[in-house]
Amino acid sequence: MKKLFVAVLAIGLLSGCCCKSDKCGDGCQKDGKSCVKCEKCEGCAEGCDKCPGCVEGCDKCAKCEGCSKSEKPCCKKEQGRCHKDKACGEKKECGKDKCEKKACAVLENIMTRVSVRQFTEQKPSEEQIQMLLKAAMAAPTGRNLQPWKFIVVDDKELLKSIGEQLPYSNVANGAQVCIVPCGDVTVSQDMWVEDVSAATENILLAAHAMGLGAVWTAVHPFRTDVLRPILNIPENLIPLCVIPVGYPADANLQPKDKFKPENIQRNAF
Repeated sequence: MKKLFVAVLAIGLLSGCCCKSDKCGDGCQKDGKSCVKCEKCEGCAEGCDKCPGCVEGCDKCAKCEGCSKSEKPCCKKEQGRCHKDKACGEKKECGKDKCEKKACAVLENIMTRVSVRQFTEQKPSEEQIQMLLKAAMAAPTGRNLQPWKFIVVDDKELLKSIGEQLPYSNVANGAQVCIVPCGDVTVSQDMWVEDVSAATENILLAAHAMGLGAVWTAVHPFRTDVLRPILNIPENLIPLCVIPVGYPADANLQPKDKFKPENIQRNAF
């Protein structure tokens, strides 16, 4: 009986049929016990969860909403459609085209990042802080000079002093830790701002990805002399900004849609 079922499925695949072995859906014709032609199939073969048009082991689905039972480890693209098996997880939409889960996650993280200025009393773990710093130092850097230094501040008295002297920094709004990215002008005088800015953006994105909140508050070029004595920053280092980091007090903050087609110019003005 099992061999008969497999043979029926094979005939269906070769003929474009995707019906159950003993029952034809709308648009299917029966020739004895086999479905020989199929325009439209209502239902799936055994082993196919929720894919109209799929059969067990079939990668070539006319329309696949779920997964076919395939031995292949993950996804493949074929004729503009992304086919998957159960190892892949849920498919997401990116614009008009389906894309890989990793790319979708990265784009979603970028598009949903928000500036967080109010924090709970929960302090980020040391592992989370280390991950933020690793993300920062993975940023692009001109000529690979890496002219950055990072000051992690979690001392309550220092946080209080920063909050008092730089009230716009939001450090006084419950942040249990802040990171101060600095540029070393003895390493790079002409590109440290760009490099440290890229590192700062990486911190913001990594914080958002980990469920933390953060915000970029400027120090350079107007307030360096205010922050320098608080943290005893040497003259060769210039603090770019203060980034308070913590758990958002408001979990329902919504990102702003800043995309404006009028800001795009193709080729030349």
